[in-house]
Amino acid sequence: MVISREELAAMPAAERAELAAALADLSARELWAPSRTKRRLFLIACVVALIALAVWTVGLGLTLPRHQRVGQWRLVWVGFDVAELIALGTVAWSAWKRRQLLVPATFISGTLLLCDAWFDVVLSWQTDERWQSLISAALVEVPLALSLWWLARSVILRTVRFARARFGLGGPIPSLHALELFAGLVEEPPEADSRRRSLA
Repeated sequence: MVISREELAAMPAAERAELAAALADLSARELWAPSRTKRRLFLIACVVALIALAVWTVGLGLTLPRHQRVGQWRLVWVGFDVAELIALGTVAWSAWKRRQLLVPATFISGTLLLCDAWFDVVLSWQTDERWQSLISAALVEVPLALSLWWLARSVILRTVRFARARFGLGGPIPSLHALELFAGLVEEPPEADSRRRSLA
């Protein structure tokens, strides 16, 4: 049986939403790939990396000299600025072409800008350029980084809102930190989670 668009438009909104949710559930089952082992391996790798980084950071704090002459100083900063240019260029291109690449590009660009501000301020703190670095960080780099992160958050939430509306799912959109992964590093398919909630 094929339902025409006219018949769909004539259906009550509640029935149309129920039909859309049922179709979305069927599509999700076809796309689902359980990955409990992958999730555990990923979490173990994260914990190991966190422990190793913590030990490394403490070691650096205890052993690094307060002053150090370095080579390739110009290459370091020019290379870093080139990375920022590439990241911001990717943001502009993604926004122009309306691509989902905009989300990781904005996160990366914001992070690079914050790193730039941190190094500028810390490395110039005992020089005559410290006030210039502080003003640049406070008025340019940090606000721009936060704006880029806010843009990424907005795009993610709007994408989720659009997907939920497309599948006939109502209700408020959760905040970004509470938003569950759709697939990938999760342990069970969506239908199992919905059955568990219906029994609760």
